[in-house]
Amino acid sequence: MIDEFQDNNMMQKNLLFMLAEKESRTGVVIKDENDIKVSDLEPDKLFFVGDEKQSIYRFRGADVSVFRRLSEDFKEGNLELKKNYRSHPSLIKMFNAIFGGMDYNVPDVSGKPTQSAKALEEEAHDYSVFYTEQTQARGTIKIPDYEAVYRNVETKDPVKEKLEPRMTVALLNKKSSKDKEEDEASEVVSEASWVVKKIKEITTEGINGKVYSPNDIAILFRATTNQKQYENLLLQNEIPYTTENVTGFYSDGPVNDISAMLRLAAYPKDTLAFASVLRSSFVNLSFEETESILAVFDESQTLFAQDAAGVLEGKSLERYKAGQEIYARVLEFVQDKTNAEIVTYLWYETGYRYETFVNKKTYMYSSLYDMIFELARKADADNLGIAEFLSELEQYKDKKLEGMEIPLDDEDGVQIMTIHEQE
Repeated sequence: MIDEFQDNNMMQKNLLFMLAEKESRTGVVIKDENDIKVSDLEPDKLFFVGDEKQSIYRFRGADVSVFRRLSEDFKEGNLELKKNYRSHPSLIKMFNAIFGGMDYNVPDVSGKPTQSAKALEEEAHDYSVFYTEQTQARGTIKIPDYEAVYRNVETKDPVKEKLEPRMTVALLNKKSSKDKEEDEASEVVSEASWVVKKIKEITTEGINGKVYSPNDIAILFRATTNQKQYENLLLQNEIPYTTENVTGFYSDGPVNDISAMLRLAAYPKDTLAFASVLRSSFVNLSFEETESILAVFDESQTLFAQDAAGVLEGKSLERYKAGQEIYARVLEFVQDKTNAEIVTYLWYETGYRYETFVNKKTYMYSSLYDMIFELARKADADNLGIAEFLSELEQYKDKKLEGMEIPLDDEDGVQIMTIHEQE
C-alpha cells in the first residue's frame, strides 16, 4: 500500500510496477514506461491512496498527472471518497463554492452545476483559473496534466437551507505585458494596495454595520517575498501591524540609527557611520548640513569629537552638540556596560523612544527595539564585545529576522504571518 501517492512521479511509479510484476516476467528488460502494462502485474498486489488536490511537491519532482493516469489504468478498482465526515457543512459548501464553482447559497438538491457556477468558472478563466469536473466536461478550459481537478465534496447530511455568506473572494485580474518583471511588480503593488485599502475601510467605516479593530485582522502569506510592500503601505496608512518575520530589520527605524551609533563608537573614524548618525534622530541634521560637515572635517581624527561651530549655527548646532553628548556617554559605556545596557540607554534615555511614538507612521518601528535588545542580550550571554555584536547584527541586512519568541511592547495591530505559522 502506497499512501500520499499524489506526491510521487513516473520513475517511482515504474519502480512500484516492477516490484509488483508477475513472476513470469522475471528477466524481461524494461526500456521505458510502456514496457510494463497493468496486465503484467500480480492481482491484488498494489494499493494506491492519494488526493490530487493535496499535491504540493511539484518543486521536487512530484507529478500529479501520474496519479491521475492510475485512475484510468485501474478503472475497475477505483474507490472514490466523495463524502466528508469531518468538516462542518458550511465549510464544505465554501470549498465547493471557491474551488468548484458551485453556488454557496444553493441547497444540495442536485449535483448539477448552477448557472451562477458556470458564470463563475467562465469569469475565472480571465482571472485565477479554477479546474473542476464541470469545466472539464464542458470543455471551457483545457486542464493541464500537472494541475489537480477539483471534484465537489459531499457532506454527511445534505444542506437543505440557504447559508449566509461568511467570506468574500477577491480575484486579482492579471494582465500580461511584454515586460514580465514590470508586470509582476505591478501585480504586487496592486494586490497590496487593495488589501491595505480594504483594511483601512473596515477599521474606519466598517462593514455590515460593524467597525473592526486592526487586532481582528490577519494577513496570511504563503511566503514572505512581498511582505515588505505590505508593511510599507500599512505604515503609510497609519495602520498598526505586528509580525515575527521582520523583512526590513534594517529599515528607516531604530536598528539603523542605533547600529550606526554603536559602529561609530567602535570605529570613531568611520565616515559612513558618522553620516548616518548625523542624519538619525539622535542629531537630525539635513542632508545639506551633513554634506557640509563631511566636506570640512578631518577624516584622520575622531569624527564626532570635532567642533561644528564653523559649519552649523542655531538649532542645528544645538542638536549636533546634544548628539556629541550622547556619543560621549556611549564611549564611556563601552568600557564597562553590556551591549544590552547601551542599547537600552540609546532607546530610553536619549528620547528616541518618544520620537518614534510622535509619528504614527513610525510608531510600528518601536517593536524593533525589543528585537535588537534580545539580540544584544544574546551577544552578552556569548561574551561578545561591541564590534562582534555589530557583526552579528549586520548579518540581518541581507536576511529576514524570524522565530524570535520575545514579548513585544505592543502586540496590537494587523497580524502578518505565513500560513505555516498559522497552522
